[in-house]
Amino acid sequence: MKEIKHFQNHEASVEIAELKIQAKKLLAIKNLVQELTGNKTIKSLAELQFWIQIETKFDSPRFGADSMDILDGYQNVVKLDSEVTITAEQVTPMYDLKPAFIEAIKEKYTTYFTAQELKERKTFRRISKEFNSLPVELRQGAVVNRQFNFIHYKIQ
Repeated sequence: MKEIKHFQNHEASVEIAELKIQAKKLLAIKNLVQELTGNKTIKSLAELQFWIQIETKFDSPRFGADSMDILDGYQNVVKLDSEVTITAEQVTPMYDLKPAFIEAIKEKYTTYFTAQELKERKTFRRISKEFNSLPVELRQGAVVNRQFNFIHYKIQ
C-alpha cells in the first residue's frame, strides 16, 4: 500500500462537480435526441446525425434537420454536445458518475511518497525518537547551523 503524501481535495472536488454537471447534460442530450427522433435507441449526437442522413438522404445533418423541421432541437443538441467531454461509458444508467471514474479522478490528484522518501522518513523518525530520549538540558543546546549540520553549542 502506497503512503499518500498529498491529496489536492479542492481540485478533485471541483473537477468531480463539473463532471457531474456534464453527466446531467449528457442525460439532457439523450432525452432531446430521443424526443426529436421518437426512437429510444438513439442516444447521442453522432447517432442523431446518422439517423437524419438516413431519413433525409442529405449529406449535411444540419440541412437534413432543417428539412425535417427539427433544426432548433438539432442545434440545441450540438450546443450541449460541445459542452460535454465525458462519454456514456463513464456514467451509470442513472447518469451519475461511475465510482471507478471518480476514483480515477481522485488518483490524478493524489501524490505518493517515493521509496527513497519513505526510507528517509523512517530514518528521521528513528533519529528524532533517539534525540527526544536525551535529557532536556542536552536537547536545549542543540541547533542546526547554516550548513544544515546538527550541532550543540556546548559540545563540539
